[in-house]
Amino acid sequence: NQYIGEMLVGVPIMLDNAFSFQVASDIPDDHMFIIETSIIGSTKEVWESELTYFAYAPDIELLEVVIDDGQNGRLDPGETADMILHIKNNGGSAASMLDCILDCLDPLISINSNNLYVSDLKSDSSTLLTYNISVDASTSIGHIVSFDLGISGNMGFETNLVFDQRIGLTLEDFETGDFHLFNWGFKGDREWTIDAFHPYEGDFCARSGAITHSQESSMMLDIEVLQNGDISFYRMVSCEDDNSNNNYDYLAFYIDDVEQARWDSITSWEEVSFPISSGYHRVEWKYTKDGSESVGLDAAFIDYISFPGCLDMNPHLSFDPVEFDKGMKPNEQDTDTLLINNMAEGELEYSIIIASLTDSKSGGGSRSIDGSYLECDQTEFFAGEPFTWSFTLYNASDDNEWLTDLAIQLPDGIESQTATNFTGGSNGDLGFTGSFGNGSLMNWHGEDTNNWGAVKGGEYAQGEISGLIDNTFSGDATLSYSITGDQFGSEPHYVEGNLVLTNLGGNVPWLSCDIYEGNITGSGQQAIMVTFNTDGMADGDYYCKLIIRDNFQHETIIPVHLLVDTYLGIEDFISSNTGVEVFPNPFSNTTNIQLSLASEEEVSIRVSDLEGRTVSVITDGQLLPAGKHSFTWDVKDGSSVDNGMYFIIVERGAERTVNKVIRYE
Repeated sequence: NQYIGEMLVGVPIMLDNAFSFQVASDIPDDHMFIIETSIIGSTKEVWESELTYFAYAPDIELLEVVIDDGQNGRLDPGETADMILHIKNNGGSAASMLDCILDCLDPLISINSNNLYVSDLKSDSSTLLTYNISVDASTSIGHIVSFDLGISGNMGFETNLVFDQRIGLTLEDFETGDFHLFNWGFKGDREWTIDAFHPYEGDFCARSGAITHSQESSMMLDIEVLQNGDISFYRMVSCEDDNSNNNYDYLAFYIDDVEQARWDSITSWEEVSFPISSGYHRVEWKYTKDGSESVGLDAAFIDYISFPGCLDMNPHLSFDPVEFDKGMKPNEQDTDTLLINNMAEGELEYSIIIASLTDSKSGGGSRSIDGSYLECDQTEFFAGEPFTWSFTLYNASDDNEWLTDLAIQLPDGIESQTATNFTGGSNGDLGFTGSFGNGSLMNWHGEDTNNWGAVKGGEYAQGEISGLIDNTFSGDATLSYSITGDQFGSEPHYVEGNLVLTNLGGNVPWLSCDIYEGNITGSGQQAIMVTFNTDGMADGDYYCKLIIRDNFQHETIIPVHLLVDTYLGIEDFISSNTGVEVFPNPFSNTTNIQLSLASEEEVSIRVSDLEGRTVSVITDGQLLPAGKHSFTWDVKDGSSVDNGMYFIIVERGAERTVNKVIRYE
């Protein structure tokens, strides 16, 4: 209530601090309220009006919880890690003098530092709070822990942010930008890829491989579910409609090879959930195309997979032996066995490459950060061999810029001989316009009468190059490429990149396998026959390696060493001053072996032929005293002995002597 007194016509009056009111500390942000005023005159006239105001308050949101453990980005039993909470003030008022206290009532969780102070958190600003957390080693995988972040500040501001964390494996949102957070596996005609243009949340999602008609692309994971629960994920498909269930293009989800659901048509992101029982399971997402029609992006997308309490099974293969060390004479052939064991419960695929270069490494390609890219189905090559490389061109444009040109520069030493058009663009092909030859520049072009390109945004186009790699080619091969758009979208209109293919060296003619790829059932075994062939090889050491890969991103190297030696198994002749005498030499049916020992020793004496095969064992590990000892080799005892040269090998402790003898009859 305020007394005004006389008011003159047309003269405003300012009433400083005329009224006062209080705003509750828990008032919502952007809250509208009205103050009603009544002015009463001396003759009891009343003039009423309304004053509208908005009250603003801090509105703090928890944006993200990041576990910084230096390893896998999650809380695991027995682990101490930093928990980083990203909070933001979305309110219209600043929050000041904030005490941020993290609390947890779970006895398995210890918060080593739980109170942080923030002096000022302005409107539309954010900050990071880092707390140190320890998880008891007895905590079960999948255990859910509730945390409470209590925030209090000036003017009586208070809020509580409650969130949960699951101990162990919980979530795959592909925000690592690859498939290495979990032991993902792939099968089909093309592997799934990481997509940065259509995620449900964050920056990345998984996208089915760039397949064409009558092909499929699968992504799968082996898990051990610790207790009954649900697996949920977000999925999106962009393909032809199949309302009649005619098995056109579709995405299907499987648990243990049993289809749970399938989706087709052009859809937006949607979360789906499926029950899953405790025990071992293989979960799989498969995108399948029929024999015709390409609609939309012609792909399936998966993001934000939430698992029940489970363990990532890490399916893998084991090998026996883990290396080959072989000795052979020239012009021989021999076979060893490589046993491959599947240590997982589910089926695994494998492939074997024989590489002559012992320092070769996995190849790969670099994608432009601008989006569009070129991929090759091969990451390695053999010098001196013909090749056929299949390429996939992707247009990442989201602003109606279509691709008109592709150029690939081959390095010297790689001769192109044939090339196909790049097909798959809905506005036609990119036709080959380049030239063939050594180190050639390969060009493709495509546009319509309106100068629109051939490959629309979100589309793939595929083509091939065939040719021959010179046998003197050394080092890895870098294929430089450029992609050009039709200029109708925004910058950039031109993208460059490189594909690096690893040189596995030349052909390895002395080693071969009877099987180079296959499937092994869960807990099963596959025997691979490895053949060594020394036809025409000179004496010396030869090296290569078997590169064995499975479809769960594992690579195993089996080193191979081959010694080719004409005199393999035949020791160098040692002079007669070793204390061993053989007489008569040459001999007909019997010869004597006399040796002198300075002390008591174990003695073994055997006879071998020129092939290194044992013909006779005269004594084996016999303990003899110091002094002279005599033995006789009678060729009539045991197997028949032909005329020729033989070696008498005497082993005394760590010492070995070899005497050459000749038998004739």
